[in-house]
Amino acid sequence: MGGGGEFGGIAVAGAVDDTRDAFFDKRGQPTSCFIVTEQASGLVYKLGESSKETVKRWSEIGRWEYIEQRVGPWTTAIDARDRGKYEDAADLFQKVGAGGREWQKVYGAYHEGEALELAGKHAAAAESYARVMAFDKHRLWLDGTYRHGFCLALSRKDVDAAKIADQLSAHAKQNRVAQAEVRAQAIRAAIAVGKNDVAGLSAGAAAARFSAVTEPDAYFHFVSFHADAMRRLG
Repeated sequence: MGGGGEFGGIAVAGAVDDTRDAFFDKRGQPTSCFIVTEQASGLVYKLGESSKETVKRWSEIGRWEYIEQRVGPWTTAIDARDRGKYEDAADLFQKVGAGGREWQKVYGAYHEGEALELAGKHAAAAESYARVMAFDKHRLWLDGTYRHGFCLALSRKDVDAAKIADQLSAHAKQNRVAQAEVRAQAIRAAIAVGKNDVAGLSAGAAAARFSAVTEPDAYFHFVSFHADAMRRLG
C-alpha cells in the first residue's frame, strides 16, 4: 500500500481540500474525505462529517493521507527515523500517539515500536506494539500483534511470546487468515534463536512464508532477522 498510509510513508500534499483527509486512486486523482478507519477490507471514509460511511477497497487506492500527516510531529518523527535517530523518533511517535484520532493512536504506537526495535530496545518495543492490539478491527492489528510477540521473543520472554504465537494460530484457523499463521511461525522462529535451536529456527522460517509482493515490510523485517540469526548461529 502506498502513500501516507503505508508503514513509514510520508504524506504527500495535493488533495483538493486541505481541511480534510484524502485518498488517491491509481491515477493519482484525489478524493477529499474524512477517514474513519482502516480495515483489512478497505479504507472506511465519509465525504462529509454527517455523511454515511463508505468502504473503498485497497486495490482501488494508490495512496492515502491524513490531514495531520502534512505538518507537525508525524513528519518530524519520520525524518528522525529516516536519519537513524531511532530513540528520538520513538519519542516523537509517542507524541503522535497522544492525538485524539484513531490513526494517531495506532500509527503512533506501531511506529514507536518500530523505532525502538531498530534501536535494539525490544522489551520497550513490545510494550508499544501491545497498544496496537487494542484496535482489533484495524488493518495494523495483525502486524502489531506479530511484532509484539516477536519482540517478546527477542526479549527472552519465551512463554509470553509463545502465547502470542498461539493466539495468531487460533486467529488463522478461526478466520481463515493464512498470514496470521505465517506470523505465528515467525515468532516461533525468533523463540528458537534465543535457545540456539537451529532446527527450530529452520522449521519456523520455512513456514513463515511472507510475500515480498503483498507485504514487503513484514517480508523484509523477517528475512533480515533470519539471515542475521543464521549467521550468528553458524
